[in-house]
Formats: sequence, C-alpha cells, structure tokens
Amino acid sequence: MKTSVIYVPHVSKSKMARLMKKIRPMMYFSGQGRCYIKLPETLSAQPYFPLEYWRDPQPENRAIGLRELCAVKTYHIYGCDRKFKPLISEVLAQIPRKFIKESVAFQIVQTPDEPHNLREEKAYKAGYHIAWIKLFRKR
Repeated sequence: MKTSVIYVPHVSKSKMARLMKKIRPMMYFSGQGRCYIKLPETLSAQPYFPLEYWRDPQPENRAIGLRELCAVKTYHIYGCDRKFKPLISEVLAQIPRKFIKESVAFQIVQTPDEPHNLREEKAYKAGYHIAWIKLFRKR
C-alpha cells in the first residue's frame, strides 16, 4: 500500500484571508528594486484562488523598511514537473507558526532548476517542487 505524504498543510479560508492581508509576496523588479506584488482585488473574496507567484507579476509599492527574518523550505504541488508554478497560498500555509506574528512579507529566493529539485526524491515522486523563501519583518 502506497503512503502519500502531505507537504502542504490545509489552512481554512478565513485564516488564509488573514494571512494574505498580513504577509505580502514581493520580488525584485528590474529598475524598481524589491516591490510588493500587486494582488487582484477579488482575492479577498476567494483566498484560495490559484494565484501563481510568477504569473504576470505587477509591482505595487516598493518594499522598504524590512529586515530578513529567516529562510524556509516550501513545497509546491506540480501539474508538470518541468514548470514551477508556486501558489501564494502554498507559501503562506507553510510558514512556521513561530514566524507568523512577525512576518510581513516573503520572497521566493531559490527555485527548482531541474525536475529532481534540491535532491528530495521522495517529495519529487509525490508530486512536489521545492523552493526556498525568505521571510521579512519590519525594522
């Protein structure tokens, strides 16, 4: 009997909505520096909307006054093992409880560069990509 491992924990919709408002995704935009990613206005009504971190990101405000808190390994369900499409909700669901209170932003800093990413065969065979994020807090 095959045992499946769940790498991305379930988070209620109400908790995910709170996390989405509190901990913002950001990335580096050429010519603008590190900025928060503009999220769709409809997101508050459906926090599990499959919002991909990389899909046509638009900068909102510059992410200033932040300090790195820690790095966290995250797992992301894939449909195709060669396409990394992390969901913001997957990242937020995996932030360790001890960092939730201080965290205000995150950035994906290391992505899988080959299908057998970061040498975790068990996770890969279970249908997951692996990435590393950095969490940030206010200065």
